[in-house]
Amino acid sequence: MRSLDDGTVRDLARRLRLVQGDGDGDGGDDDDERSYDRTLLTSVLLRHHSVPPSDLTLLDSLPLFPDESLLWNPHLVPPGHIISRRSNSSSTSSILALPKL
Repeated sequence: MRSLDDGTVRDLARRLRLVQGDGDGDGGDDDDERSYDRTLLTSVLLRHHSVPPSDLTLLDSLPLFPDESLLWNPHLVPPGHIISRRSNSSSTSSILALPKL
């Protein structure tokens, strides 16, 4: 990427349809004057062609047993509510399974 000039990098990103340019926009007069920074174009190209991490790698990075940061994070542990089936009560109680220590 370092050996390419700015025009070639911009043309490559435009041909891959990662950025708009040269009439690909909304038809306004500012399409020809639109310029992208080389660092932006390089990061767009690298992000588009990078290999995402595999699901196995993501699963291996998680702990086997939950720790306190997982247990008290309301975004990761959904609230478990059940309705009591008693005849005279309709109260709810929270359910959270914790390992026996």
